[in-house]
Amino acid sequence: MRPALDPGSRGARVLLEGTAGVLLDVTIPGGAFDPTTHTGWRANTAGTAWTYKSPTASSGFARLQVKTVPTQARVVRFAVAGKNGSYPVAPSDLPLRATMVLDALSGECGEASFTATNAHLRLRRHREHAALR
Repeated sequence: MRPALDPGSRGARVLLEGTAGVLLDVTIPGGAFDPTTHTGWRANTAGTAWTYKSPTASSGFARLQVKTVPTQARVVRFAVAGKNGSYPVAPSDLPLRATMVLDALSGECGEASFTATNAHLRLRRHREHAALR
């Protein structure tokens, strides 16, 4: 039996890789949203969507959204947003591969590949969605 998804408690990890190696590797800790620091996880009441926010945006990483897809078993969508980060991507790095780890201890992870439209990934302007199976 698979454990229920709960990145708000267990945290998450996001990797973005090109053919030459890792471009981004960020681990987000679990923890409820703190209104004083404006950092942490919030979940919807149904427990099917979670959002992590951090105004300090370490490594250029500011927000992570994770949502289950009710019509597709074992499919999770995620969106990553950042600010003040710039990660050069050469055309030879394409296609990029995004990996989302939702609970490293239980092995709940998946990956998706996508092709960027330009040769330079700027997190300030870029938001990529990927479906994980």
